[in-house]
Amino acid sequence: MPDLSPLKSYHLPNGLSPVLYDKSRHYYGGYWQVVLELCCPVAVCPEHLAQYQNHEELCRLGEQLVYNQKIQRMAVHQDQLDTVRQELLTSFEANALPLIAHPDFAAGFIAKELRRHQNKNKRNFPAFHE
Repeated sequence: MPDLSPLKSYHLPNGLSPVLYDKSRHYYGGYWQVVLELCCPVAVCPEHLAQYQNHEELCRLGEQLVYNQKIQRMAVHQDQLDTVRQELLTSFEANALPLIAHPDFAAGFIAKELRRHQNKNKRNFPAFHE
């Protein structure tokens, strides 16, 4: 069972506080799947609600959404675990973290989740014609 204690926590200037977990697992012989998963709670704030005409649908998503992102590498020999973990962490901090730290990230993520929710509802409830 992987250790679910945080590998690293961040406090970004846009108010978000993502947490990075190491969910690596041994899968065969001396080989591992190295998995780092970022979980970032995003509050659905009143300023986000003002952007949408249909506040009810946005409110149905809840008071908080969670942005998740995984980075991983397969078939890592046990001798290379720490090196690969550090490479993935460095890559994440250089490439993904600046995007999450952007001032408009929360609003964009909420808009994407709202569209996903609306599309899911359209697929689940097809219109019937008489």
